[in-house]
Amino acid sequence: MSTFDLMSMFAAVMSVLGNNTVISQAVTNRIRLLQSMSLDDIMSSGKSGLGKNKGILINAYNLFFSDGYTGKMLGKVGLSGFAGNNPECIKRALLGYGICRHCFSFLTPWINSIKAWTKNDLILSSGMMEKGSVIIDPEKIPSMRYSSHGDLINKYHLYNYFRIAADNPYTQFALWTKNVQIYHDGLDLFGYKPNNVIVGFSPINMNVIPSNDALMAAKKQGFDFIFGVNDTYANQEKSLINGGYKCKCGENSCGIHCQFCYSAKKRAELGYNMATDNKAVFISEILDGERHKE
Repeated sequence: MSTFDLMSMFAAVMSVLGNNTVISQAVTNRIRLLQSMSLDDIMSSGKSGLGKNKGILINAYNLFFSDGYTGKMLGKVGLSGFAGNNPECIKRALLGYGICRHCFSFLTPWINSIKAWTKNDLILSSGMMEKGSVIIDPEKIPSMRYSSHGDLINKYHLYNYFRIAADNPYTQFALWTKNVQIYHDGLDLFGYKPNNVIVGFSPINMNVIPSNDALMAAKKQGFDFIFGVNDTYANQEKSLINGGYKCKCGENSCGIHCQFCYSAKKRAELGYNMATDNKAVFISEILDGERHKE
């Protein structure tokens, strides 16, 4: 694998002028932090605590697997990058556009995590990983989320996510993405979507109301679900006008009770068969600020 040029990402980012001052300051600070570090410093960061005793049997590229999440990711294992390394994420956030203006990833204070996630981005976006580079114990890690911070950077990023999934057929993986073209390019490169990966298109705009035609089109494009975010409960109810799975994310839902995106058994119990249904499922989430008014 060749080394992905981190500085080229930074150059693209710094050329963007935006009106979202909170995000702009956070992005600038994070980029300056990463620019102050050597490549060796970044690549030596993030010694994953998920060794054999916690389910990662082989980790040939020294990827950083996280298991210290809270909120809707409570109890989950994740393999993620950082939104601050992704030109598409940053452009949308800096311009204050849609849900990206509320992105929590840019505001994270965890410097060590940012370094480790950046290492993941460099590895996963640099070329095609060898088969068998990551082997997971499915009894210890039955499910895993991709890109809980950030999004797909290029086609190799998706290829490597699919490579890991294909090599670990008894672990369920979930991926959300806004970068549709990158997803399609990566899908073409890998050749197919492994059966143990559930992939959702995450619209940039909030309060979307997808039609049945849109849900069918999403399915044809390789997505299992559309994941909409709403700013109020009233708008959430409107978004479900054509049916959907009402997802109230949080420590008492996705983290513990709701396993829709990670469990085929749970989906079957709720009446959804991803393999045979001719349209994507619509999942509705409420924006954190509104939910926390409860």
